[in-house]
Amino acid sequence: MTNDINPAHIEELAQLKELWQKYGRAITTGTSIAIAAILVIIVYNNRSTGSVQKASEMLMTANTIQDLENTITKYPEAPSTVIARLQLAKAYFNSGNYDMSLYKYTEFEQKFPTHQFIAVAKLGKINCMEARGETPDALLAYDNFLNEYPNHYLTSQAILGRARCNEELGKLEEAKAIYEGFIKTFPNDKWIPTAKEALDYLNRKIKTQSQEPVPAAADVK
Repeated sequence: MTNDINPAHIEELAQLKELWQKYGRAITTGTSIAIAAILVIIVYNNRSTGSVQKASEMLMTANTIQDLENTITKYPEAPSTVIARLQLAKAYFNSGNYDMSLYKYTEFEQKFPTHQFIAVAKLGKINCMEARGETPDALLAYDNFLNEYPNHYLTSQAILGRARCNEELGKLEEAKAIYEGFIKTFPNDKWIPTAKEALDYLNRKIKTQSQEPVPAAADVK
């Protein structure tokens, strides 16, 4: 069985890509309303019928991890199932099952290495690494992601990921510089409130540490 998308579905996939860019943040954070918005377009236009429409409808009503698994199993090659695969990986992440989430993102990357949503899977994998406490590796991966996708709609999330990792590694000034640079460079970005909140917390953390007394050297006996 091939993993290539049927040429007849190219127009539908173009719509998916456009809507993903518009609703990408919501989808990667697991918001079902955004998924419904995309799938309604697919069903409404109804340029594809049969299994494609049924897969879209099935995904639209998916409420659990098992629902998503069932959709993928039943309609493995429907274009909307691409959404299901990514949403499944994110659902595992949200449930705290970072190992399975990483597996699902990796599986997507292997099945669709040239897919237009491949960056979503790559960033998802890095999020899993960070969540599993693999901070040095995650920091390097965020750097690599930004080198590969300097102007992607997920770039903002990768920049903030770099800041978090630096903070976790105790590199507070480096993290502060990243947050400040992000706020200055992308003043209208939708992630600005998150960056400002993180920066405020980090500044308080730096101030608190600077006010802590330096421990006296242990007496030499």
